[in-house]
Amino acid sequence: MRTVIVILACASFAAADEVQLKGGGKVSGVVEEQGDKIVVRMEHGSLTFARDQVEQIDRAKSSPLQEYQQRFQATDLSRVDQVEALLKWADQRKMTSAVRELRERLGRLRWDGLDQTNSSQIEIYAAWAQANGLPELAKAALKRALSLRREKIGADAEALYQLGLWAKSNNMPADALILFQEAININPDHEFARRALGFQFYAGKWRTPTEVKIAMGLIEFEGDWMTPQAKEAILTSRTLEKERKLLEEARRRLEEERTLSRIEFERRKAELDAKLSQMNQRMADLEAQRAALRTYEPTYVPVPVTVPVPVPVPVPTPAPQPGPGPARPHPPLPRPGP
Repeated sequence: MRTVIVILACASFAAADEVQLKGGGKVSGVVEEQGDKIVVRMEHGSLTFARDQVEQIDRAKSSPLQEYQQRFQATDLSRVDQVEALLKWADQRKMTSAVRELRERLGRLRWDGLDQTNSSQIEIYAAWAQANGLPELAKAALKRALSLRREKIGADAEALYQLGLWAKSNNMPADALILFQEAININPDHEFARRALGFQFYAGKWRTPTEVKIAMGLIEFEGDWMTPQAKEAILTSRTLEKERKLLEEARRRLEEERTLSRIEFERRKAELDAKLSQMNQRMADLEAQRAALRTYEPTYVPVPVTVPVPVPVPVPTPAPQPGPGPARPHPPLPRPGP
């Protein structure tokens, strides 16, 4: 379907392939005029310009894309040799998209031409597809080759084991595991098939890795297998580590508290020293003032005091007083009127 679209698109393209722009510059490709638009189709996409941006269209020059389209139209896409020739031409000119499409077409043509019952041809085709960047075709071819090989084996444990190795080497691990399992279903004691599936021979029987560890007395702990003693040692170590961390945390907090106490002590000591210094300065000032006052105190000179001798003073003799005479009557008191 993709090829048909390309052919139809190529049939509608104009013959020119170079557009000169008015602002300068040129664009090469297959030009298609669509009304007031100019579409330039190139290998990795297309550009669209307004017609008034285009100075002229040169239809006389050819481009690799135009030549590829002409070669593509002339190629018989059902013939392997012609597709290979066009692929080689496009690959030399680094036409990535065209090379990818032609390589896919060539891969399908080659696949259709194979004998689907010949595993050797299919394996050779798978190698070619892988080398040419066609992983899906290579995978499908390997699946087909594996199916053909499996049909020829039958119930042969060794052959199934060898086919499993072939599948594993060709990046089909799931198919390889199935083949190894089929081998031990036929022959339970097939050593290499057992080992390919991870079995180990321990204590007289084939066991899975988990069964071997359990038989050895190991236990699973946190994704690892170990002895019970090792598990106990791990748990004890973790407990001791937790205790060590707790002690370390307590020691750290004690150191912080000690540091804070030392800082507070130094601060208080500095305050007390400052106050003591102020008191000493004050006392010195007072002592200086007292010394200054002593300089201005008056000097007292003692004066001898003479105590006078008392002189006796004569005391006069008092004169005799006359005695009391006869009593005189009091005058009468006035009487109130009527």
